[in-house]
Amino acid sequence: MKILELAGSGSIGTNNMGPVSNVILQLSNYFHDFGHDVTLADAKIGAPREALVKGVRLVETDSKPRATLLAAQNSKLPHSIDTLYRKISRYYKPLINEHKFVKDVAGKLDLRSFDIIHVHEVIPALILNKLCKAEVVYTAHTPSWCNPFEYKGLMGGIRKLRFSLLNVLGLQEIALIKNCLLTIALGDYLKEKIPEAVISVIPNGTNLYQWNQLDKREVRKRMDISEDELVIIFVGRVSPIKGIDVLLNAIRLLSPQLANLKLIIIGSLSGSFSQRDKITPYAKMLMKKAKDLPVEFKGFISNRSEEFLVQLSAADLFVVPSLFEPQGIVVLEALSMELPVIASRTGGIPQMITEDVGKLFEPGNHCELADHINELYNNRDKLMAMKGLCRKHIEENFSWRMAAEKHIKVFSKITKQKGV
Repeated sequence: MKILELAGSGSIGTNNMGPVSNVILQLSNYFHDFGHDVTLADAKIGAPREALVKGVRLVETDSKPRATLLAAQNSKLPHSIDTLYRKISRYYKPLINEHKFVKDVAGKLDLRSFDIIHVHEVIPALILNKLCKAEVVYTAHTPSWCNPFEYKGLMGGIRKLRFSLLNVLGLQEIALIKNCLLTIALGDYLKEKIPEAVISVIPNGTNLYQWNQLDKREVRKRMDISEDELVIIFVGRVSPIKGIDVLLNAIRLLSPQLANLKLIIIGSLSGSFSQRDKITPYAKMLMKKAKDLPVEFKGFISNRSEEFLVQLSAADLFVVPSLFEPQGIVVLEALSMELPVIASRTGGIPQMITEDVGKLFEPGNHCELADHINELYNNRDKLMAMKGLCRKHIEENFSWRMAAEKHIKVFSKITKQKGV
């Protein structure tokens, strides 16, 4: 099968990959390992692509890597004006650049020669589908427009109306999902939202060999954490959708009664993966709110670094309090590090967590979250039993090889229908 993986981030195979770039890398490598003819199209960069296997054909374009398109914050402007500028730039800059990216790809490759064109971002998928008349397989990595939590009650209705008026890109993505050859979703939630679309649910995966827990006693000694402390860890962008305020509310509820409790928060204080040196007003508000709590903000730490393994090895419990999460690869990474996960019941998360390895709570419900933490704090035997099953759960259900095999299965079905 001849497969084109369309990227554009300018980071595939480098040490600076974000979550979606890592998905593209893993699938490209495994598709090649399975014996398929794989081409990867990405923006040109200077960094080496050491993680990309040599057999994958690389086509680089002169378009800008997506990360460079984010408007730099102008400290001379009030934050509200700068934020408005960013939001406007967020739409028109990618549109121009993605058009150039797709145009460059179409100029260098005969798109009709590919059995499968697999796209991971909505704008290039729309351009290929509408302007190039190409049939694409689209993976919906971050369809935040289908967040059910935001649309509850009166305020939810207002937000939904605001979305309908302003989120043109979200509406276009819905149209794309309805009309493209196939959409790959990370959880059942997308099929429930758009039942008339052709959708296959394929969760992302992880590679267990990348995640090996370090000696817990040693790393705790290095971090000055006592052995009897229950260490909770959060990893993710520090932005409202991640629900960190919900987690802080739970910790505030518990801290008077649980003496040896500690929360570590790892993630960019800018709320953005690509701009890590900024601190948003939201992050400042959270830090102020947590000032009298046993909470430590670590800032951004690459999940490919030794320090990231150190932090996770010191922890007992991983919490994902997101208001919405399409899947959350961090859940798989935590389980791979033998960390039971307490997570909100949203998006694709419920399909990753069983009662053997974690617990679920309603998004935004800090009391339910606190109850789960309290239960495991007071039942360390149960916590240890869950810990012992985490890696097995990943090995049996969420390896990257399994995810790639599922992709090939649906790709093969498409090519048969097309008569290829």
